[in-house]
Amino acid sequence: MTDMMDWPAYQHALAAIRARLLALPAGQGRDGMAAMDRLLMEASASAYNLVMAPDPTRPELLCDRVFSPGGYDWMMPNPDFLYRYAFLDGRYRYRLRGKRGTSTFLDAQTIAGFFGDPDLKLFDSHMVGDMCDASGVIDLILSAERPGPDVPWIPLHPERVTTLILRECFGDWTAEQGARLSLSLGDLAPARRDDARSIGDRLSASARMIDFCLSTFGPDFCQSIVARCGENAFVHVETSRDEDASNPGVAYVPAAFRLEAGEALLLSFPVPKARYWSVHLTDRLSRTFDYASRQTSLNNRQAHVAADGVVHVVLSARDPGISNWLDCGNTQEGMILLRWYGASGIVVPTIRRMSFGEVSTLLPADTPSITPEERGALAAARTAAVAARYQH
Repeated sequence: MTDMMDWPAYQHALAAIRARLLALPAGQGRDGMAAMDRLLMEASASAYNLVMAPDPTRPELLCDRVFSPGGYDWMMPNPDFLYRYAFLDGRYRYRLRGKRGTSTFLDAQTIAGFFGDPDLKLFDSHMVGDMCDASGVIDLILSAERPGPDVPWIPLHPERVTTLILRECFGDWTAEQGARLSLSLGDLAPARRDDARSIGDRLSASARMIDFCLSTFGPDFCQSIVARCGENAFVHVETSRDEDASNPGVAYVPAAFRLEAGEALLLSFPVPKARYWSVHLTDRLSRTFDYASRQTSLNNRQAHVAADGVVHVVLSARDPGISNWLDCGNTQEGMILLRWYGASGIVVPTIRRMSFGEVSTLLPADTPSITPEERGALAAARTAAVAARYQH
């Protein structure tokens, strides 16, 4: 792709991406083609939000336009996270202020460039909770040059736009309160000029972003897991390289799942010491399942750990009446993604496929049961908690 595009060239690039997607197993048939078209429209909207529209001279923390349940849910977003993105020019100084809140952690990752840039570089990561004062007040400077030895600071790349990704983690969805944050520009900066060159460059960058994300985090990635280890098997993937564009301090362990009607999968893994871990479901296009009204995810604060230190999770369409359940609804195939933050060791779970009736015979005696009424109350609480995150 050239550095500058016009609209016909952009459409041509999207057509080439679509052709590649339709060649994948998930793009076969009328339904597969329709699902890919929906995904491509979602990706195009994201590219406008994250490439075409942002202006580093008028900074803002993008949230709803990054990931949101039922709206922007491609690229396997974590149900426990509230994501905020910003795009910052190293020629200027920015200020991030607010109140920390009580969420599990608030992680700030910086990347030189953005998804799809050929010279993208992973820059740094910072735990914002370790940078606020004793009362939880956040007041950080983001700039290329250090403002002073005692000033909380996040460095920016001096010669290119730096992507700031804030990941706020909620372990206890109903009890934890999110951070309240604002981002401002401390320097007087001229407004960006939207001329033909600028728009053409961003059209090209938008096409590169779509292509990169669909390959690195999307359907191509999902299919690569199937090709690498088949279905119903976990694998630890390497994501520390610049071209992976992931958080290098996190271990990602995906699996492609498949089961038939009347079956269930039993996921089992010992839990090492870890700051945080979670497991959640997506489809084969990378779209995270509805987690606001269904239990399609669990984390270390929500899951029951058996007396022997092992977590057993049942994945099925029917409710098995236990707390550790992942609801796949009427979907018989998809993806499972396990994340480890700060773990003492990387654990790769096992998966056992069985009839639904066998599940109860294979679970430990101390497995907590749950009634339909309790399940309904949990679902209502999830819905309320997710809605509260986006009330900013």
